This record gives sequence, C-alpha cells and structure tokens, in this order.
Amino acid sequence: MLNFIIYEDDEQFRDKYFSVIDKFIGASNLAYEIIELKDYSKEERRKLKKVSGRKIYILDIVVPGKSGLDFAKEIRESGDWQSQIIIVTSHEDLKNFDYQCSLLMLAFITKYYDLENHLFAAIKRAYDIVTIDDCIQFQKSGIVYQIPKRDVLYIEKEYNETLCYVVTAKDKILTSHTLIQWKNKLAKDPNFRKTHRNYIINMRNARVFDFDKNEISFENKKVALLSRNYKKDIKETLKRSAQENL
Repeated sequence: MLNFIIYEDDEQFRDKYFSVIDKFIGASNLAYEIIELKDYSKEERRKLKKVSGRKIYILDIVVPGKSGLDFAKEIRESGDWQSQIIIVTSHEDLKNFDYQCSLLMLAFITKYYDLENHLFAAIKRAYDIVTIDDCIQFQKSGIVYQIPKRDVLYIEKEYNETLCYVVTAKDKILTSHTLIQWKNKLAKDPNFRKTHRNYIINMRNARVFDFDKNEISFENKKVALLSRNYKKDIKETLKRSAQENL
C-alpha cells in the first residue's frame, strides 16, 4: 500500500494536493490511501499509527502545534529514512538547504508559484524512489546519501583500512561503515553477495564471472575480486538463477 500523508491545515490547499495525487495516479490500479492531518493534536496523530506500507509525506511548514520542518525532523529521528518528504511553504525565502540535506527532503515547493506542476513532479520522483527500487542510505560528514540499490555495482573495503566504498557506474563514495556492517545491512537482499574478504557485489549488475582469473566484471570496466572461498556459493547462485529463468 502506498500512503500519501498530507499535513496541512488549509482546506483549499488540501484539495489541491488531493487533485494532484489523483492526477498522478490516473487510471492505474495502484492501491493507495491519503491520510489527512490538519494539526498535530493527539486525535490527528492517531491516524498515523494505523498506517503501514510506503509513505510519501506532503508537509506544510506552518501548521498549528508543530511546524512541517519539526515534523520532518521527528520522522527522521524515529529511524524512518525510507519515506519521502515534500515540504510546502508559503514563502520562497523560507527554503532551507541545510534542512533539505540533513533531513533528506525530496523537495521544497512554494505554494504560490506553479504549485500543481511542481508538486506533480515531486510526487513522481518520490514514487520512483519508494516503489521502483529500494535504496541504501548512509550518512557521512553531515550529508545523507540515498542510492538506489539498482545503481550499486559493489561495496569495496578500502585498502588497508576498515571503511568501505559504495561503487556505482559513476561514483565511488567512501562510507563510515565496515564491510561487516554492510553485510548485515544487506542481509535480506539476496542480490548482494560477498565474493571476497574485501567485496560485496550486486549480482544484478555483474556482467562477467571469470572463475579462472577470479574476477567479476561490471559496466564501465569496473572489476571486483572473487576468492576461492566464495566460488562455490556464487556458482550455485548463478545456476539457480539460470534455472529460474528457463
């Protein structure tokens, strides 16, 4: 279930958000629900306790009881980094880049400047993130990164160090996680497999498995290593995948 959570005390704007969501969903058979929060009272917050599934928040900054920015901070501090947050403001100068980075907000939208089109575009981006693919999140030096799993080629332990790089076709980002921590974080995703004491690869993005050279090739000529301790597991995984695709 996809949930749109609207935090807005102005009925006129709530109606606009409803209209944009309906336009985005269109004639699809997507199961979704819209939850309205008009303020931060206990009665309104009870609605959230019943919400399960993926969430897209549309938060107004000025709402009785708690601002949308404080609400967004509370969402992140609860440990929810998967839900997407769209902030709506009445004034262009209230946009806050520091908040946007630290709380991983998808967009700041001004109410009185082409609201419908900007909100539609933001909802589309949010939908792509929460429904098309899961992401991996990590924070480093005050910056929160959110990378779709489909973009990750492999995770590589830094040479002679404990920290790791997340490697995509375009980027190589040093994280503050160890390889063991990444293995635990990705344990429920069968596509990520350890192939070497220094590597965890995304099986979906591997292009060539060279069992003689002990190498795994990816796009852009990137290469990860394969040790003999993991050859059997990788071969069995490839065999199962081939049988499932027959």
